[in-house]
Amino acid sequence: WGLAASLDALPLRCRSGAEAGPALADLLLRLGRVGAASEFGESLAAAFGLSSCGSVHSSVAPARSGARYSDAAMVWEGGAGGAQTSLWLSLVLLEQRAPGWAALLRERCAAAASAVGAVEDGEAEAAAEAEAAAEVAAAQPLVWRVSPAQAGVIGEPSCRCLYRLAASGSAAVTPPLTSRALVEAARALGCVPLLLERPLDAAGRRPLQVALARAADPPSLGCEDVCFELPGGEVVHAHRSLLAARSEYFERMLQWDEGASAGADGAGALPDGAGA
Repeated sequence: WGLAASLDALPLRCRSGAEAGPALADLLLRLGRVGAASEFGESLAAAFGLSSCGSVHSSVAPARSGARYSDAAMVWEGGAGGAQTSLWLSLVLLEQRAPGWAALLRERCAAAASAVGAVEDGEAEAAAEAEAAAEVAAAQPLVWRVSPAQAGVIGEPSCRCLYRLAASGSAAVTPPLTSRALVEAARALGCVPLLLERPLDAAGRRPLQVALARAADPPSLGCEDVCFELPGGEVVHAHRSLLAARSEYFERMLQWDEGASAGADGAGALPDGAGA
């Protein structure tokens, strides 16, 4: 840990060279450290609900466990008494930081939906019902129920560590998780480059900030979850999680909006410091 701490404390530019960067990233990974911590990354991790461990429950639908701005989930079964463990995910984050993982998530969810909603040819009524059910499902979070066979490689500890790396730019490999298991999960999810990315790009920018800037300008992923109607009629689409992580003003505004939608006390008045 002393060596890992010393390497982790090196200036980011020293860790980002074309030759030394990958070697240091590989060494730090072997020592249980990945990425480089930042204040921005930690605020974003908190917005995505990554400050706590996975939620363990026994219900059919995965519990959100504080991940208010997430729109997908992975669920592992097989806990004591039939309990499940869930990890909530943000599609915009995965699309930018781990596109292979995002594609696999969509593929698995689409395959599961097809298996559940399959109907016989010629059954028009059943087909219409299936289409209506598909429309309802489209508005719901994507849920990938990880099979026991898949869980042997992409277990919850590995996925949580990788997701924290994607969300904050840094993560620590702590027992019982091992660096080897983390690499195997990254290979299965198609996000090995995330493990070995340099702390700064050639222009001296953090990869996390560059990736999220791509998502915001202009938004084109189809997973924006809030829009602002400007006085001139222009509509600006955005992501709640990014706004909440970077601006206390927008965080309070979004919290008020959620409370108003749910009929919470105080609906109808903006919180202090927030306004149209």
